[in-house]
Amino acid sequence: NEETSLVEFKPWKRYDWSVINVDTTTRAGILRAQELGLVSSKDPKVDLVVSGEFDSVVSHLFDKTNRGKVFAMFRHPVERLESLFYYLQKANWESTFHPEWAKTSLRDWAKTHKGEKNWMVHKLVNKDVHSLTMDDLELAKQIVKEKILVGLESKFVESIHRFNVYSGIDDSSKERQSCIASLARVPTKGDKQATRASNSDPHPKTKPGSALWKLLTEDSLDVLLYEYIEEIYEHQGEMIGLNIKDSAE
Repeated sequence: NEETSLVEFKPWKRYDWSVINVDTTTRAGILRAQELGLVSSKDPKVDLVVSGEFDSVVSHLFDKTNRGKVFAMFRHPVERLESLFYYLQKANWESTFHPEWAKTSLRDWAKTHKGEKNWMVHKLVNKDVHSLTMDDLELAKQIVKEKILVGLESKFVESIHRFNVYSGIDDSSKERQSCIASLARVPTKGDKQATRASNSDPHPKTKPGSALWKLLTEDSLDVLLYEYIEEIYEHQGEMIGLNIKDSAE
């Protein structure tokens, strides 16, 4: 944050990719990236911006001159809530670390953190999580349909391949397949390292249809949005499939 210019560097020598000295995971970091001209920069040139702050990135980093394509990997809202609850009670390296959550149950936590049920809609429409309406859900659906190439974490490998196809990236090499497999916890032949995703955190799973599942999905706009995203995923797959066929011919 103290540096006044963009700097490209390799955090790990064994990987053939670089990062730039900005943090696009927070609003403050995005504003700093805007001030330093991240997207318009030619040297260093940015190829990919990773962020969960959809509205802030769109509003502050991109414009009519510097346009981008949006790819998003979506997770079922119940799985996201489970992961959030169990992860942040252990992750003492995170600024949002909550060790006190270890002293309560997921059921009790969910009763006092109802806003988390609508996190996706909140992020897409940039509106207070406690004042969201069905109109906001419809706006979120429109944004997804018109602006985002969607992926599903439950179909991780297929989704990554879809992103690559749309971007014109050949992911057929052994190295790239191994990279995808390591993220997806799917070992490739002869690769014993890809047995667990680097950012995964084992935790109990909620049984669909159970009382806890009903509590986690009750009044959840995110669940309705996710069901729509699953439809969009299938529709976009058909579109990309046609594109692949046409390009081959």
